[in-house]
Amino acid sequence: MAIGMILAAAGASRRLGQPKQLLNWQGRTLLEHAVEVALAAQLGPVTVVLGSEAEACRAVLSHLPVRLVVNPNWQQGLGSSLALGCRIQLNVWPDSLPEHSPEHLSGLMILLCDQPEIDPADLRQLAAVQQQTAAPIVASRYAQTFGPPALFAPQWFQALTELKGEKGAKSIFAQEPDMAWVDCPHAARDIDTPADAKALLVCR
Repeated sequence: MAIGMILAAAGASRRLGQPKQLLNWQGRTLLEHAVEVALAAQLGPVTVVLGSEAEACRAVLSHLPVRLVVNPNWQQGLGSSLALGCRIQLNVWPDSLPEHSPEHLSGLMILLCDQPEIDPADLRQLAAVQQQTAAPIVASRYAQTFGPPALFAPQWFQALTELKGEKGAKSIFAQEPDMAWVDCPHAARDIDTPADAKALLVCR
């Protein structure tokens, strides 16, 4: 069965001072790179949630086989965008989830667009560990914490569709005592500030 991939790319990047989605990374935008990594993993359909700079982001992704959705409430925070992306992947709208999760998806994977060193092998490793262990959640472990990319089994689909405000998928981790993880040093490098961008040699 396939894994639904949800890539959150709706934020305004206020700390960075410019849209991180449109930063140049190795000859293409950071957003294009993140989408290409998700597609190359070949785990399942990719949904990209846009918000700030939605039209510019849509334009740079027009050549890629992904589903684009614009979150009209993106300013409410990451949770709002993830919830919308999960509902779209599950074909559930507006707010109700069937008693049994859709049989065509074995999991939902949450991705961010500002972790440029993540590669397809990292994503496939999350899926492999979930298949081997049947863990309800498989998160990436890096920099003494757990975070995205993270893979959620069907028992957590409902909770993902109910995320709100600034609370992202990490807010669910503490509710799952049987969570598994994959050591993923690539995930430690993200882009939130101009210093982060400079450190990763990202330039507009």
